[in-house]
Amino acid sequence: MRGEYFMKNLKKLFAIMLTVSMLVSLIPFNVQAASSSKIKLSKNKMTLYVGDTKTLKLKGTNKTPKWTSSKKSVVTVTSKGKVTAKKKGSAVIKAKLGKNIFSCKVTVKTKAISDPVPTTTPVPDDTPVNTPVPDNTPTTPSTPVSSIEDNYQKLADYIMKNGEYDSDYKYYEIIYHETEKNPSLYTMITYNLDGTFDFSNMYYVDETWVSYFTLYITPPEYDKVTGINTVFELTDIDNRIYAKGEIVLSSLTTDENHITYTDSDARTEAEYENLCNSGDAMLNAGLVYWDTMIRDAGLGLALKDLGFTSYQ
Repeated sequence: MRGEYFMKNLKKLFAIMLTVSMLVSLIPFNVQAASSSKIKLSKNKMTLYVGDTKTLKLKGTNKTPKWTSSKKSVVTVTSKGKVTAKKKGSAVIKAKLGKNIFSCKVTVKTKAISDPVPTTTPVPDDTPVNTPVPDNTPTTPSTPVSSIEDNYQKLADYIMKNGEYDSDYKYYEIIYHETEKNPSLYTMITYNLDGTFDFSNMYYVDETWVSYFTLYITPPEYDKVTGINTVFELTDIDNRIYAKGEIVLSSLTTDENHITYTDSDARTEAEYENLCNSGDAMLNAGLVYWDTMIRDAGLGLALKDLGFTSYQ
Protein backbone atom coordinates (compact mmCIF):
# COMPACT_ATOMS: atom_id res chain seq x y z
CA MET A 1 0.00 0.00 0.00
CA ARG A 2 2.81 2.39 0.89
CA GLY A 3 4.45 1.62 -2.46
CA GLU A 4 1.29 2.45 -4.34
CA TYR A 5 0.81 5.64 -2.31
CA PHE A 6 4.40 6.67 -2.99
CA MET A 7 4.10 6.06 -6.73
CA LYS A 8 0.84 7.97 -6.87
CA ASN A 9 2.34 11.05 -5.19
CA LEU A 10 5.45 10.76 -7.34
CA LYS A 11 3.33 10.94 -10.49
CA LYS A 12 1.60 14.06 -9.15
CA LEU A 13 4.97 15.61 -8.37
CA PHE A 14 6.21 14.92 -11.91
CA ALA A 15 3.02 16.45 -13.34
CA ILE A 16 3.47 19.61 -11.26
CA MET A 17 7.15 19.91 -12.23
CA LEU A 18 6.27 19.45 -15.91
CA THR A 19 3.62 22.17 -15.72
CA VAL A 20 6.02 24.57 -14.00
CA SER A 21 8.76 23.91 -16.57
CA MET A 22 6.35 24.59 -19.44
CA LEU A 23 5.29 27.90 -17.87
CA VAL A 24 8.91 28.92 -17.31
CA SER A 25 9.78 28.11 -20.93
CA LEU A 26 7.08 30.51 -22.13
CA ILE A 27 8.43 33.47 -20.18
CA PRO A 28 11.37 34.33 -22.54
CA PHE A 29 9.10 34.01 -25.56
CA ASN A 30 6.60 36.48 -24.14
CA VAL A 31 9.39 38.88 -23.22
CA GLN A 32 10.80 38.65 -26.75
CA ALA A 33 7.39 39.19 -28.33
CA ALA A 34 6.79 42.19 -26.12
CA SER A 35 10.22 43.53 -27.03
CA SER A 36 9.76 43.13 -30.81
CA SER A 37 6.39 44.84 -30.65
CA LYS A 38 8.15 47.98 -29.39
CA ILE A 39 10.32 48.25 -32.52
CA LYS A 40 9.06 50.96 -34.86
CA LEU A 41 10.21 53.57 -37.35
CA SER A 42 10.77 57.13 -36.21
CA LYS A 43 8.17 58.18 -38.82
CA ASN A 44 5.40 56.31 -40.67
CA LYS A 45 4.88 59.05 -43.25
CA MET A 46 6.52 62.34 -44.13
CA THR A 47 6.54 65.07 -46.75
CA LEU A 48 9.75 66.41 -48.28
CA TYR A 49 10.61 68.95 -50.94
CA VAL A 50 12.94 68.17 -53.83
CA GLY A 51 16.51 68.25 -52.55
CA ASP A 52 15.58 67.75 -48.88
CA THR A 53 17.13 64.99 -46.77
CA LYS A 54 15.80 63.22 -43.69
CA THR A 55 17.21 60.35 -41.66
CA LEU A 56 14.85 57.59 -40.53
CA LYS A 57 15.66 55.51 -37.46
CA LEU A 58 14.41 52.12 -36.28
CA LYS A 59 13.63 52.58 -32.60
CA GLY A 60 13.60 49.81 -30.00
CA THR A 61 16.57 47.83 -31.33
CA ASN A 62 20.32 48.15 -31.76
CA LYS A 63 20.35 46.00 -34.89
CA THR A 64 20.82 47.53 -38.34
CA PRO A 65 17.95 46.96 -40.81
CA LYS A 66 18.17 46.77 -44.60
CA TRP A 67 16.78 49.96 -46.17
CA THR A 68 15.07 50.02 -49.58
CA SER A 69 13.07 52.51 -51.66
CA SER A 70 10.09 51.49 -53.78
CA LYS A 71 10.94 54.15 -56.40
CA LYS A 72 14.51 55.40 -56.46
CA SER A 73 13.73 58.05 -59.05
CA VAL A 74 11.57 59.79 -56.41
CA VAL A 75 13.50 59.12 -53.19
CA THR A 76 16.70 57.27 -52.36
CA VAL A 77 17.80 55.84 -49.02
CA THR A 78 21.28 54.93 -47.79
CA SER A 79 22.30 51.97 -45.66
CA LYS A 80 22.07 54.29 -42.64
CA GLY A 81 18.48 55.36 -43.36
CA LYS A 82 19.24 58.78 -44.88
CA VAL A 83 16.40 59.66 -47.28
CA THR A 84 16.94 62.10 -50.16
CA ALA A 85 14.06 63.59 -52.17
CA LYS A 86 14.88 63.45 -55.91
CA LYS A 87 11.72 64.49 -57.75
CA LYS A 88 8.00 65.08 -57.30
CA GLY A 89 6.01 61.94 -56.51
CA SER A 90 5.60 59.38 -53.74
CA ALA A 91 7.44 56.25 -52.65
CA VAL A 92 7.66 53.86 -49.73
CA ILE A 93 10.83 53.46 -47.68
CA LYS A 94 11.10 50.02 -46.06
CA ALA A 95 13.32 48.86 -43.21
CA LYS A 96 13.64 45.07 -43.07
CA LEU A 97 14.83 43.48 -39.83
CA GLY A 98 14.67 39.71 -39.93
CA LYS A 99 11.14 38.81 -40.98
CA ASN A 100 9.71 42.16 -39.87
CA ILE A 101 9.22 45.02 -42.36
CA PHE A 102 8.58 48.60 -41.26
CA SER A 103 7.34 51.15 -43.82
CA CYS A 104 7.29 54.92 -44.19
CA LYS A 105 5.37 56.63 -47.01
CA VAL A 106 7.29 59.61 -48.42
CA THR A 107 5.60 62.32 -50.47
CA VAL A 108 7.91 64.61 -52.44
CA LYS A 109 6.73 68.06 -53.51
CA THR A 110 8.34 70.88 -55.44
CA LYS A 111 8.81 74.28 -53.92
CA ALA A 112 6.46 76.88 -55.30
CA ILE A 113 8.09 79.39 -57.63
CA SER A 114 6.58 82.86 -57.44
CA ASP A 115 5.39 84.24 -60.75
CA PRO A 116 7.05 87.46 -61.93
CA VAL A 117 4.90 90.59 -61.72
CA PRO A 118 4.01 91.71 -65.26
CA THR A 119 4.86 95.29 -66.24
CA THR A 120 2.77 97.35 -68.65
CA THR A 121 5.66 99.50 -69.88
CA PRO A 122 8.90 97.77 -70.86
CA VAL A 123 12.04 99.30 -69.38
CA PRO A 124 14.74 99.96 -72.00
CA ASP A 125 18.09 98.29 -71.40
CA ASP A 126 21.13 100.35 -72.38
CA THR A 127 23.57 97.50 -71.70
CA PRO A 128 25.55 96.73 -74.87
CA VAL A 129 24.82 93.32 -76.32
CA ASN A 130 27.40 91.26 -78.16
CA THR A 131 26.21 90.19 -81.59
CA PRO A 132 26.59 86.41 -81.97
CA VAL A 133 28.38 84.93 -84.95
CA PRO A 134 25.80 83.82 -87.54
CA ASP A 135 25.13 80.09 -87.64
CA ASN A 136 24.57 78.55 -91.07
CA THR A 137 22.52 75.72 -89.56
CA PRO A 138 18.88 76.08 -90.72
CA THR A 139 16.41 76.69 -87.91
CA THR A 140 12.67 76.49 -87.57
CA PRO A 141 10.37 78.69 -85.48
CA SER A 142 9.99 77.61 -81.84
CA THR A 143 6.82 75.75 -80.98
CA PRO A 144 4.45 77.86 -78.81
CA VAL A 145 4.22 76.72 -75.19
CA SER A 146 0.47 76.07 -75.51
CA SER A 147 1.10 73.74 -78.46
CA ILE A 148 3.85 71.99 -76.53
CA GLU A 149 1.43 71.31 -73.68
CA ASP A 150 -1.09 69.87 -76.14
CA ASN A 151 1.60 67.69 -77.73
CA TYR A 152 2.68 66.31 -74.36
CA GLN A 153 -0.97 65.50 -73.63
CA LYS A 154 -1.23 63.61 -76.94
CA LEU A 155 1.87 61.63 -75.99
CA ALA A 156 0.45 60.92 -72.53
CA ASP A 157 -2.82 59.65 -74.01
CA TYR A 158 -0.90 57.39 -76.40
CA ILE A 159 1.27 55.92 -73.63
CA MET A 160 -1.75 55.29 -71.38
CA LYS A 161 -3.51 53.51 -74.24
CA ASN A 162 -0.59 51.43 -75.53
CA GLY A 163 1.85 51.17 -72.62
CA GLU A 164 2.11 48.83 -69.65
CA TYR A 165 0.64 50.06 -66.36
CA ASP A 166 2.42 49.65 -63.01
CA SER A 167 -0.25 49.78 -60.29
CA ASP A 168 2.30 49.98 -57.46
CA TYR A 169 4.16 53.07 -58.67
CA LYS A 170 1.32 54.61 -60.75
CA TYR A 171 2.87 55.01 -64.17
CA TYR A 172 2.51 53.87 -67.77
CA GLU A 173 5.54 52.87 -69.83
CA ILE A 174 6.36 52.00 -73.43
CA ILE A 175 9.64 50.25 -74.30
CA TYR A 176 11.58 50.43 -77.54
CA HIS A 177 14.14 47.70 -78.20
CA GLU A 178 15.88 47.70 -81.58
CA THR A 179 17.20 44.13 -81.62
CA GLU A 180 19.12 44.14 -84.89
CA LYS A 181 20.99 47.42 -84.48
CA ASN A 182 21.64 47.39 -80.74
CA PRO A 183 20.35 44.36 -78.81
CA SER A 184 21.72 45.65 -75.51
CA LEU A 185 20.00 49.05 -75.49
CA TYR A 186 16.51 49.59 -74.09
CA THR A 187 14.82 52.95 -74.53
CA MET A 188 11.72 53.85 -72.51
CA ILE A 189 9.25 56.70 -72.21
CA THR A 190 7.28 56.73 -68.96
CA TYR A 191 4.21 58.80 -68.15
CA ASN A 192 3.65 59.24 -64.41
CA LEU A 193 0.16 59.97 -63.14
CA ASP A 194 1.45 63.16 -61.50
CA GLY A 195 1.79 64.59 -65.03
CA THR A 196 5.56 64.15 -65.43
CA PHE A 197 7.55 62.15 -67.98
CA ASP A 198 10.69 60.03 -67.65
CA PHE A 199 12.75 59.50 -70.80
CA SER A 200 15.13 56.61 -70.05
CA ASN A 201 17.96 54.88 -71.86
CA MET A 202 19.37 51.64 -70.36
CA TYR A 203 22.34 49.61 -71.54
CA TYR A 204 22.51 45.91 -70.65
CA VAL A 205 25.32 43.32 -70.81
CA ASP A 206 24.44 39.66 -70.14
CA GLU A 207 20.98 40.71 -68.88
CA THR A 208 22.55 42.98 -66.26
CA TRP A 209 22.31 46.74 -66.61
CA VAL A 210 25.62 48.55 -66.94
CA SER A 211 24.43 52.12 -67.22
CA TYR A 212 21.20 54.02 -67.40
CA PHE A 213 20.28 57.54 -68.29
CA THR A 214 17.04 59.31 -67.34
CA LEU A 215 15.69 62.70 -68.38
CA TYR A 216 12.91 63.91 -66.06
CA ILE A 217 10.53 66.36 -67.74
CA THR A 218 7.63 68.40 -66.40
CA PRO A 219 5.75 69.96 -69.36
CA PRO A 220 5.97 72.51 -70.82
CA GLU A 221 9.62 72.97 -69.80
CA TYR A 222 12.04 71.93 -72.53
CA ASP A 223 15.64 72.31 -73.63
CA LYS A 224 17.77 72.93 -76.72
CA VAL A 225 20.45 70.48 -75.54
CA THR A 226 23.25 73.04 -75.45
CA GLY A 227 25.76 73.95 -72.79
CA ILE A 228 26.11 70.46 -71.35
CA ASN A 229 27.84 70.40 -67.96
CA THR A 230 28.43 66.94 -66.51
CA VAL A 231 29.30 66.37 -62.85
CA PHE A 232 29.83 62.89 -61.41
CA GLU A 233 30.37 61.53 -57.92
CA LEU A 234 30.73 58.03 -56.48
CA THR A 235 27.52 56.98 -54.76
CA ASP A 236 26.69 54.08 -52.42
CA ILE A 237 23.51 52.39 -53.70
CA ASP A 238 22.45 49.14 -52.03
CA ASN A 239 26.04 48.61 -50.83
CA ARG A 240 27.38 48.78 -54.40
CA ILE A 241 29.43 51.69 -55.68
CA TYR A 242 28.12 53.44 -58.77
CA ALA A 243 29.13 56.65 -60.44
CA LYS A 244 26.07 58.86 -60.53
CA GLY A 245 26.07 62.18 -62.32
CA GLU A 246 23.91 65.18 -63.01
CA ILE A 247 23.98 66.47 -66.58
CA VAL A 248 22.79 70.07 -66.50
CA LEU A 249 21.33 71.47 -69.70
CA SER A 250 21.29 75.19 -70.35
CA SER A 251 17.57 75.93 -70.14
CA LEU A 252 16.47 73.35 -67.59
CA THR A 253 16.13 75.88 -64.80
CA THR A 254 13.93 74.09 -62.27
CA ASP A 255 14.45 71.18 -59.92
CA GLU A 256 11.55 69.41 -61.62
CA ASN A 257 13.51 68.95 -64.85
CA HIS A 258 16.86 67.24 -64.64
CA ILE A 259 18.93 64.37 -65.97
CA THR A 260 20.65 61.58 -64.07
CA TYR A 261 23.22 59.17 -65.44
CA THR A 262 24.49 56.11 -63.56
CA ASP A 263 27.33 53.82 -64.59
CA SER A 264 27.92 50.63 -62.61
CA ASP A 265 31.38 50.05 -64.10
CA ALA A 266 32.91 53.17 -62.58
CA ARG A 267 34.98 52.71 -59.43
CA THR A 268 37.51 55.53 -59.17
CA GLU A 269 37.61 59.29 -59.61
CA ALA A 270 40.28 58.76 -62.29
CA GLU A 271 37.53 57.63 -64.66
CA TYR A 272 35.80 61.01 -64.48
CA GLU A 273 36.58 62.01 -68.08
CA ASN A 274 35.35 58.67 -69.41
CA LEU A 275 32.13 59.09 -67.42
CA CYS A 276 31.51 62.52 -68.94
CA ASN A 277 32.03 61.18 -72.45
CA SER A 278 29.82 58.12 -71.93
CA GLY A 279 27.14 60.24 -70.27
CA ASP A 280 27.00 62.61 -73.23
CA ALA A 281 26.95 59.63 -75.61
CA MET A 282 23.98 58.11 -73.75
CA LEU A 283 22.19 61.47 -73.96
CA ASN A 284 22.66 61.70 -77.73
CA ALA A 285 21.66 58.06 -78.26
CA GLY A 286 18.59 58.54 -76.10
CA LEU A 287 17.45 61.61 -78.00
CA VAL A 288 17.72 59.74 -81.31
CA TYR A 289 15.73 56.77 -80.03
CA TRP A 290 13.12 58.91 -78.25
CA ASP A 291 12.59 60.84 -81.47
CA THR A 292 12.11 57.54 -83.35
CA MET A 293 9.61 56.28 -80.77
CA ILE A 294 7.53 59.44 -80.94
CA ARG A 295 7.54 59.47 -84.75
CA ASP A 296 6.55 55.78 -84.88
CA ALA A 297 3.58 56.43 -82.59
CA GLY A 298 1.65 57.85 -85.56
CA LEU A 299 0.69 61.04 -83.73
CA GLY A 300 2.25 63.35 -86.31
CA LEU A 301 4.77 64.43 -83.66
CA ALA A 302 8.54 64.39 -83.30
CA LEU A 303 10.90 65.32 -80.49
CA LYS A 304 11.05 68.90 -81.77
CA ASP A 305 7.30 69.23 -81.16
CA LEU A 306 7.95 68.68 -77.45
CA GLY A 307 10.30 71.66 -77.40
CA PHE A 308 13.59 69.95 -78.24
CA THR A 309 14.40 72.45 -80.96
CA SER A 310 17.85 71.02 -81.76
CA TYR A 311 16.19 67.91 -83.16
CA GLN A 312 14.33 68.95 -86.32
